[in-house]
Amino acid sequence: METSSATRQGEGVGRSLIAYAIAWARARRFDRLALDTPEGALRQVAWYFDRGFDIVETAHVPGRRYASVVLAKQLARSFNSAHAAAPASPLSLQAART
Repeated sequence: METSSATRQGEGVGRSLIAYAIAWARARRFDRLALDTPEGALRQVAWYFDRGFDIVETAHVPGRRYASVVLAKQLARSFNSAHAAAPASPLSLQAART
């Protein structure tokens, strides 16, 4: 899903979508939010870093001609690290529960 075209960049659409996804996941007590973007999309990866996401893995998704960088943002601290969430799968937008 493309969230922002070049003509709409800088208007806050992506920032609003991420803020909504984070609020939605926190309201449902998810521990983290994960997403993926093309590996070569350095501006997008940097944008997510600026919003607290970290790289989890690089994955090759069947049907795509490029590798995806999977990024995740911790939303809540786990009280029991033995029940921490597994690494995120490379879906477009996924929240992982512990």
